[in-house]
Amino acid sequence: MTRTIFILLLLNSCIKTNPNTQKENEVENSKKIELKDDLSKSDNYYEEEHDTVNYAIIESNNDIIVYYNTKLFLNFFGYEKPNTNLKKIIHFSMYTNYVEENPFKCKFGTFYSSETLDNLQIKFTASKNNFIKAKIIDWKNKETNVFFEKKWIKFNR
Repeated sequence: MTRTIFILLLLNSCIKTNPNTQKENEVENSKKIELKDDLSKSDNYYEEEHDTVNYAIIESNNDIIVYYNTKLFLNFFGYEKPNTNLKKIIHFSMYTNYVEENPFKCKFGTFYSSETLDNLQIKFTASKNNFIKAKIIDWKNKETNVFFEKKWIKFNR
């Protein structure tokens, strides 16, 4: 009988988690939650912080320029149609993994800035409701329409 109790106590002590390991796991999990929360802030959060956002600029010659600044938030898409639920065809982002991996499978890719566009040019053509219409011109002069949400665009005219 005492042998059985001893074995049960031994098993119970083996099953218990080391308190230091448990605390380390809690701290690690809270760090993951903080990181996720920081990266998943809504667009509205950054819209309110105008001095922390990097906007695309429409120049007087209708060129759309996106400058890269590591201190300013940058993460927006160009869509096939003026609807954010439809196909994304180009992406500007400050996140290296987005630029290197193009996880949204945008036809034209993901870029830090317009300076890094590979033989592409973006020209403003019109304004339509909450979107601006532009055309992406490739190195063969083939034009593709693209729509950007106005909240990411500033006019420099």
